[in-house]
Amino acid sequence: MPLFRIPIRWQLIIIVVIVALPAAGIIIYSGVQLRGRVINDARMNTDILVDRIASEQRILVASARQLLVSLSQLPEVKEGKSTQVNQVLNGIFKLSPSFTSLYIADTTGDLWASALPLANRINISDRQYFKNAIATGKLSSGEFQIGRISNKPTLNLGYPYKNNRGEIVGILGVGISLTDYWLGMKGIQFPARTDMTLIDHKGIILLSSTEPEKRRGKLSNSVLFKKMQEGPDAGSIIEVGIAGDSPQQERYVSYQKLTLEGEQVPYMYIRVGFPVQSALSEANEQIAKSMSMFALVLVLALFLAWFVGKRSIADRIYLMKRAARSLADGDVRIRVSDLVTGGELGELGESFDAMAQKITSRERFLNTIIETEPECVKLLDAEGRFLMMNPAGLKAVGAESFNQIKGQSIFPRIKPAYRDSFVKLTNEVFQGRTGNLEFEAVCINGKQVWFDTRAVPFRNDVGEIVSVLGITRDITDRKLAEKLLAEKQRQLEELNIHLEQRVAEEVSESRKKDQILIQQGRQAAMGEMIGNIAHQWRQPLNSLGLIVQELQMTYGRAEFNKESLQANVKKAMELISHMSRTIDDFSNYFKPEKERLLFSVNQAVDKAVSLIRPSLNYLNIDIEVDMRSNIEINGYPNEYSQVLLNILLNCRDAFAGGDIDRQRVIRIAIFQQDSKSVVTVNDNAGGIPENIIDKISDPYFTTKGPDKGTGIGLYMAKTIIEKNMGGRLLWCNRADGAEFRIEV
Repeated sequence: MPLFRIPIRWQLIIIVVIVALPAAGIIIYSGVQLRGRVINDARMNTDILVDRIASEQRILVASARQLLVSLSQLPEVKEGKSTQVNQVLNGIFKLSPSFTSLYIADTTGDLWASALPLANRINISDRQYFKNAIATGKLSSGEFQIGRISNKPTLNLGYPYKNNRGEIVGILGVGISLTDYWLGMKGIQFPARTDMTLIDHKGIILLSSTEPEKRRGKLSNSVLFKKMQEGPDAGSIIEVGIAGDSPQQERYVSYQKLTLEGEQVPYMYIRVGFPVQSALSEANEQIAKSMSMFALVLVLALFLAWFVGKRSIADRIYLMKRAARSLADGDVRIRVSDLVTGGELGELGESFDAMAQKITSRERFLNTIIETEPECVKLLDAEGRFLMMNPAGLKAVGAESFNQIKGQSIFPRIKPAYRDSFVKLTNEVFQGRTGNLEFEAVCINGKQVWFDTRAVPFRNDVGEIVSVLGITRDITDRKLAEKLLAEKQRQLEELNIHLEQRVAEEVSESRKKDQILIQQGRQAAMGEMIGNIAHQWRQPLNSLGLIVQELQMTYGRAEFNKESLQANVKKAMELISHMSRTIDDFSNYFKPEKERLLFSVNQAVDKAVSLIRPSLNYLNIDIEVDMRSNIEINGYPNEYSQVLLNILLNCRDAFAGGDIDRQRVIRIAIFQQDSKSVVTVNDNAGGIPENIIDKISDPYFTTKGPDKGTGIGLYMAKTIIEKNMGGRLLWCNRADGAEFRIEV
């Protein structure tokens, strides 16, 4: 290499420089790390400041919202009593230094009450917050403006208030001061020329720490504002040429959007930025000092390297050169180790004398490794002819000695499917590349064997590629194992296909059985409903008979006239209409549902109770329903009512044969718990026997006898709730009866 042809002293100087490079790299790296820490610290401070300003603003808006909501509930506000309201607003305003104004306007925008005196009539109907509050009925924000009452830079909020009929009759407005944000930030250390800016939704600067009077009310940087609009709710960006910077000066900017509940557009953007160079000035100065000190040390090290190199190395090498020339001239008595003694150069002289002996020893060692290598080691020429092969390779191909294959080509012994690939690999190796190949070959003894070979170029003393050096391994056993594994994998896949088909068939059959049981449950419930229809029709039919008898008895008498006939006909038609609605209710109850719907649990309970109430009244059973809130769920309303009806029928039947003197009560409670709808049904019929409590939902299990029950009602109910609607149906015994609990 050219480097080693230059004088040794220059090499030492280069070594010193090379050794010094890591130190320079460490200094530069430390400087870069220092710059990074400075930037990160500044970024963290900007994020803290943005979060703090945003937090203060949210607290301020929340307090303003609470104040406006409270004021909207005052009777004096709803009744428009200007004098009393002005006194209230003035008292609140004196206690609220964060507000610039506090006022109330009607729906036309005219102010009729204010915490500050009104010199003239003021109308705010053109303000954005007024329009949004009237239109949405919610707290709304405005944009930058100079308050018409306070004459101060203000950001206004508006909240609608209503009269006693619930109609919006105006808005309550509050002006938020834009001058107190920086008071709590004085304890934070920021880089020089840090800019803190508040911007409204139109891009107008509300407040700025840089030239506040000059920039207030002006449009902010449009490019940066667009990036904030299109970016996430909080983020950081690098921008140039803002806050009075030069067009090339970078500034790191953190921002955060503030949005009122119910509004899509942020009402305020909080932006804090600092010049990158201002933050890095101290770090750059530290790097400059470190590099200066390093340069001084490097110059001193170079001088020492020059001096030591001449005295300790260059002069002694000159003596070795003279001795080598004498040896070349035929003076065999001269020994290099006799001319230069001591140190590494003395050892080098001794190494010259032992060089030949070591080369011979190493050649013998290399031959031993090749001869004892358990894998095949071979050399091939460009035509694939064998130039060398170790004993392990001869055994692999079935040869007794190398003379048996010497000069023969390996190509014909490779199976045709892999021959072209092997020839291609040989050519690539002679082009200087390496490669691997798995192939099948026929040995000298006719045995078919799989090989895995790794081929690399073998070069002579001048670097020319003269042959292919290959390390080859017998992989026949592995190939057989892979083939067997592939066959087992194929068999396993076939088994999985048949297994999935059988599982699908069994699941389909199970679903069909569930549908049959549910249909049987519907039919059993339909029988119960026929009895309920009879109960509900008995009274209307009796009244209808009395009307007919009355017509017969009064016919031909003076009291039988057109008016009495029309009255009786009207009563009869009302009874018939009531009976018709009863039929419609029961028919709708048994209609199958195919799609899940959002329905009211309260209405489903009312529906089930209305269907069974006549039979409960007949048995002197009271039913109490506690509806704490109106709850809606997604599912099948008719099936849900059917579950309730089955549970109520079981509760009704539990009273059969019991004590008729004590009060019989079924209590239903509807409430929400852990984001789930819960319906509980309790009775005081004595509870479920402990020996059967775990069996009552089994299909065809009943304690009523074959003529009174099918044993599928509770099974069907559990299937509907848990399989069809993804809920839970539970039951247990309480103090004097049973409790069923439906969770969806």
